[in-house]
Amino acid sequence: MIKIKFPPKSSLSFENPPGFDFKSKPTRKPEKQGSIANLKAKKAWDAALAPGKSIFMTLFMLWMSGSSVQIFSLMITGMSLYNPIKALCQLNNIFSAFESKGESFFMQKVTFAFFQLLTLLIGLYKCSNLGLLPTSTSDWLSFYDEKFNKTNEIVGYVI
Repeated sequence: MIKIKFPPKSSLSFENPPGFDFKSKPTRKPEKQGSIANLKAKKAWDAALAPGKSIFMTLFMLWMSGSSVQIFSLMITGMSLYNPIKALCQLNNIFSAFESKGESFFMQKVTFAFFQLLTLLIGLYKCSNLGLLPTSTSDWLSFYDEKFNKTNEIVGYVI
């Protein structure tokens, strides 16, 4: 059996890596108020553009659900209608985390609302393609009055 002799730990000495110094303490610079405001604005834009990034996924799901009225296509279409309405109702709650005194994220809110309305319009277009929206004249026939001829016919003779 071979025995390996290791040198004692006290004799092992390694040089510090470049840029490392035991004597210096890590210093943290105080964050500036402007950088926090910029970070909040950036996060608000991220929240505003998030619905725009999910539009293509919604389009793909609606395309994959097919063009016939089935439970799967109705569930996907219902999701594409319900989620934007729910998000628009929570618009102020979503951006309340970013707002502070003197800051208003109006453009971010408008962008968020635009993408949500676009998603809602895509869902309505799918409803129209499925025939779920009453867009033709035949859908409203029950509200039309019947037409009567003003001529009176008696046994084949017109009076």
